[in-house]
Amino acid sequence: MSDDAAGPDCNGELAAIVAKPRTEAAIEALRAEGVYDPTRSVDAHDADRVAVPVAAPPTETAVDAVEAVVLPRRERGLADLLAERGFTDREIDAAPSSWAVVGSVALVDFGDVSADDMLPEDRREAVGDALL
Repeated sequence: MSDDAAGPDCNGELAAIVAKPRTEAAIEALRAEGVYDPTRSVDAHDADRVAVPVAAPPTETAVDAVEAVVLPRRERGLADLLAERGFTDREIDAAPSSWAVVGSVALVDFGDVSADDMLPEDRREAVGDALL
C-alpha cells in the first residue's frame, strides 16, 4: 500500500476491498478473524467492489486489497448524534426517547417545556435537526 493511495485525510483508517457479491461473507470472515471495524460503515469502493472497514490488515481472509480509505462513522442513535453536536450528558438525558419523522418533519414530545429540567428552545430545535 502506498502513501499516495491513502490521501490526505485517511488518518490510518484501513479498509479491505472485496467484490460486491462477497461482501457479507467477507464481513463474517473479518469478524471471525477479529479485524472487522464495526465503528465505520461499509461503502462502495468502485463499480464492482466495496470497502469493508478493518482495524488491521487481515491475515486469514482473502481480500482484493487493503487500502487506507475514509469511511463514514456509524451513528448508534440519538445520544451519539447529540454528543457529536456538543450536547452535555444532562442535555442528552433530557432528550426524548421516542419520536417520529415524517418526510422533513420531526414529531417529538418534549413533555412540559416549562419545567426547570427541560431543554431550552434552541436545544430542542437542535434535537429536531439531529433527528432529520
